[in-house]
Amino acid sequence: MLREGVEADDAKRKEIQDFVKQAIAPYKYPRQVNFVDGLPRNPSGKLQHFRLREQLAADTAAPEHQNA
Repeated sequence: MLREGVEADDAKRKEIQDFVKQAIAPYKYPRQVNFVDGLPRNPSGKLQHFRLREQLAADTAAPEHQNA
């Protein structure tokens, strides 16, 4: 998620990747960065990782179905 007013573009992806390369070992940087409007949380406010995985699976499967 990005802060309000921050544009989700390739320059921002590169900026995030470069920051992570400097903060931790360069081989651990994220190869793919996805921007979302909101994070799925349960009623107590904890992040629902399984919903993120489902969303990622749906997003990666969608382009394959469009080409068929």
